[in-house]
Amino acid sequence: MVTGDVSLALGYFWFGPADTGEAWGTARVNIPFGAGLNEEVELSGLGGFEKNSYYTYGIYSHSYWKTPQAAAGPLLGGSNLSGSGVLTVGGEAAVFLPSASFVGLLAYNWADNGVPDFWSAPVASPQ
Repeated sequence: MVTGDVSLALGYFWFGPADTGEAWGTARVNIPFGAGLNEEVELSGLGGFEKNSYYTYGIYSHSYWKTPQAAAGPLLGGSNLSGSGVLTVGGEAAVFLPSASFVGLLAYNWADNGVPDFWSAPVASPQ
């Protein structure tokens, strides 16, 4: 079954004398190909409310093989960070336990326009 979801959020925060608001959104669709192979396409974006504020948007491909116990696969993406292009290549994995799930990602990001290349390595705690 093809599935999808959309998420939207608004926020406001303070950094000493500076403050700003943000709007964030993402949309995903998952296409199963049978025998545990899936392709998920994600569109996401974030922007600040202040004049000349930051923004980012991108499209990502999450290809993965999933069993009842685990999932793993490559990640490919392209994004824009306030006018600088970024290419993302990496891998993702998840382990599903009876009362918790552990998920992680490791990716390298090549950027342009003076933005340094960088690693992404978020790990989620048990859910």
